[in-house]
Amino acid sequence: MQSRSVRLSIWLLGFLLFIALSWQLVELQTETGRARVDQTLLLFWAGGLLVLVLFPPDAVLHLGLRLASLRVIWLNVGAVALALLTPGASRYLLLCVPFIGIAFASTRLSSLEVLVSALAAWLTYGIVLAALIHGTHLDVPVELIAFGLFSLSLAAMVVSGVEIADLHRQLVWQRQGLQQNLERMRAAAFQDELTGVFNRRFVMEVLAREIAYVDRERTSLAVCYCDLDNFKAVNDQFGHAGGDRALQDFAKLAGSLVRSADYVARLGGEEFLLVLVGASAERARNVAQRLCVRTRELRTRSDLGIVQFTVSSGVTGYRRGEGLAAFLERADQALYQAKHGGRDQVIMA
Repeated sequence: MQSRSVRLSIWLLGFLLFIALSWQLVELQTETGRARVDQTLLLFWAGGLLVLVLFPPDAVLHLGLRLASLRVIWLNVGAVALALLTPGASRYLLLCVPFIGIAFASTRLSSLEVLVSALAAWLTYGIVLAALIHGTHLDVPVELIAFGLFSLSLAAMVVSGVEIADLHRQLVWQRQGLQQNLERMRAAAFQDELTGVFNRRFVMEVLAREIAYVDRERTSLAVCYCDLDNFKAVNDQFGHAGGDRALQDFAKLAGSLVRSADYVARLGGEEFLLVLVGASAERARNVAQRLCVRTRELRTRSDLGIVQFTVSSGVTGYRRGEGLAAFLERADQALYQAKHGGRDQVIMA
């Protein structure tokens, strides 16, 4: 916050110094010569613009202003001041610069920043014009008409710029909303809604890819096919809400026991699959045994009491060339033996 205040104070000081310098140079114009006046003013303005460029454009200052808007303001202020000190048709070419700045601001900045950049240009025109009328002999009616036309054009540009800025902001919001919806759709495509682990569709795609890699590179792959024991009784005793919490706790527990390169997926109901990439069947059995012990110790709180349950697992390693169906069938057979051999155990095929 303090750095923002310092930056804003420096910019305001530079703005005031620029206006004061413009006024004094107009007063000294007859003595020093127009070329020297214009060169001095141009160097001061270019130096201030360079200082603003050194700061990150998205830095936010007070009142919602960003350094990007200050660059536009400084550009408009300098262009207007130099235009009024430039004789002939070149003046009107330089007075087009603020309109370009406002057009840029309307597509990149907020409505407030568009208004502030336009107001800075208008005030600069009025202040420098007053200095010129005071210090030199000008055709005052002509200058006032030119100032009025500039003001009307600037007002029209501001109205259009504010509308464009509002439209741009709405488009940004819509794009952010679409991006969020897309992220949710992506998550729904591979994530189980209840437990947050991967779903069946995604893990089958992973297995197909990993099997192809193992067949090609002669590495290893293993799975743990898990099924929570007597889970229908859990739902009957603690309700589906208690059962859902138990599934969520088990999914978290399983995720904590595998590496970041591995996958935990819910196949449906109370069935889960752990895919251990680059692991042997022996390592998969160790993971399944730790999961079996930790599940036995797991306590899930529900509205109807503390839920306790166990898990049975079938473990197997992939045999190169056998394919996905045979691989999972062997794991399923191992799980079948674990379930019908007393549950709460790990069987390795």
